[in-house]
Amino acid sequence: MIAKDPPTAKENQEWSPEDVRYSVVRYLASPIPHASSSHVSDPRTGKILESDINA
Repeated sequence: MIAKDPPTAKENQEWSPEDVRYSVVRYLASPIPHASSSHVSDPRTGKILESDINA
């Protein structure tokens, strides 16, 4: 696994953490313990294409 900082807008204006071509880990600090998630899956195969987990 390789972790990298996202490119700046100057380096790549089209990069987005919402783009399914990229795996993104985002740390969201919260004083309240909770978790939520969502995902996008291929309806034909059930394969998960993109997932968001906020903990």
